Amino acid sequence: MSDRYPRLWEFIMGYFHEDYDLFGNSAHELMLHYKRNSSQETIDNVLLEIERFKSDNCDNFDYVFANEFRGQFVPESWGYTPGSFLDELKKLLQE
Repeated sequence: MSDRYPRLWEFIMGYFHEDYDLFGNSAHELMLHYKRNSSQETIDNVLLEIERFKSDNCDNFDYVFANEFRGQFVPESWGYTPGSFLDELKKLLQE
């Protein structure tokens, strides 16, 4: 688990794993499931961590994202870049 981004790490590792289809069939569906099943406090913490991740890693964003999630989550395999993935997650959680 990440010490710097624990809620973001929990979301990604908790939903984007080999049994992801328990929660949905697309990244968007997984994000919606997470939103529906999370407290507002958890959502707020994920939103803060997204912003902090972007701010902390603006110079080497893709590299740090891959390192942070230890190669277990590859957003490109879901049709995203690391940045577009976090942008969509943020947008959906704010709706």
